[in-house]
Parts: sequence; C-alpha cells; structure tokens
Amino acid sequence: MVAVGTGVGGALVLEGRTRRGAHHVAGEIGHVPVPGAEGEPCTCGRSGHLEGITAGPQIHRRYLAKGGDPDVPDARGVEDAPLPGTISPRRSTATRPPAWAGPWRGWSP
Repeated sequence: MVAVGTGVGGALVLEGRTRRGAHHVAGEIGHVPVPGAEGEPCTCGRSGHLEGITAGPQIHRRYLAKGGDPDVPDARGVEDAPLPGTISPRRSTATRPPAWAGPWRGWSP
C-alpha cells in the first residue's frame, strides 16, 4: 500500500496483516534514494529521496520554480492551472501527476 499526499508513505501487508519490521519501518518508501531526485530537498531535510520529488508540497514548489501561477495555493491546484507559457489548463481533471513531477511519480501512460 502506498499513500501520497503531503508526504509519501507505505505499508507492507501480508496475509491481511500489517508488517512493521525489526525497526518499525517496513514498507517505508518516502525516504528511499531515487535517480532524478539528486539535489531536490526532502521534508526530512536531506535530498535525493522519492518524497522530495513526488509529495504535494514538492510538486507545488517545482511548479512555482518553473514559472507557475503564484495564485495557485498548493499542489491540488497544479493540475488545473495553466502551465507556464500557455493559456489553457493541461487537462481538465487531476487524473495523473504532471510529467515534470519526476520519473518516480507513479504513473505509466
């Protein structure tokens, strides 16, 4: 199970039971180093983690850094906001993360 929102979390469920692991972090995926996240700040203060390129606040930060509309308050509005240099939204519904959110955004077209 994976949950993406203000962070990225995961859980390991086997035979209907949640497994915690020896250090109580089984299934934790947000702080796994991933290619493409080098230099991207994570909420933990380090860089290079999955959460640093796929969590909502980081998607919003990257959107603004690429010239996105500063009136868009958070990542929930990024999908329907016009992309920098365009006059219309990229798509009308939030069906998948923006392509520039990184290669680890969990979508395969």
